Amino acid sequence: MPAEESYTLRVFARSPRPPSLQSIIDHLRRRGFEARSEPGSRAAIHEDWQRCRLFYADRKLPLTLERQSLHGDAPLPDRLRALMDATTTAKDKRGRQRVLDFLAQSNQVFELTLPPDFDWHMARHLISTELLNYLEQETDGMIQADEEGYYQRNRLILRLDPLAR
Repeated sequence: MPAEESYTLRVFARSPRPPSLQSIIDHLRRRGFEARSEPGSRAAIHEDWQRCRLFYADRKLPLTLERQSLHGDAPLPDRLRALMDATTTAKDKRGRQRVLDFLAQSNQVFELTLPPDFDWHMARHLISTELLNYLEQETDGMIQADEEGYYQRNRLILRLDPLAR
């Protein structure tokens, strides 16, 4: 990945209720990460959050975690529409059907955007193991990584061709 680009990972969730921001921060801190969020603690106690920035290291840009409902009248953003198009045309029929069945049951999606200066060496475990797996477990979810595919319980379910940026 070029250093000037951000990278996005998602958790598609069947649960209609998100974990609170405070529970996410508490989980990361219990695992030894000095994470903090913005908006601050007052917003973090509410479960109906939409967007936050997660700080993981001094002098590093924060991660952005956004939550979007997959129901209602709002159209899907272009980035999600492109992902859905790539999913429906994936070559692996069995994996594709499994993912499409899961997505049809999903109520919300969490999008984690890593900034261009994300330090994979320092914080890979924070993202891949602690944050994404926590969201997957807490929301009955499935992880999707840009330029990779869909994962469930750390197993690749469907590989996707890289999307054009």
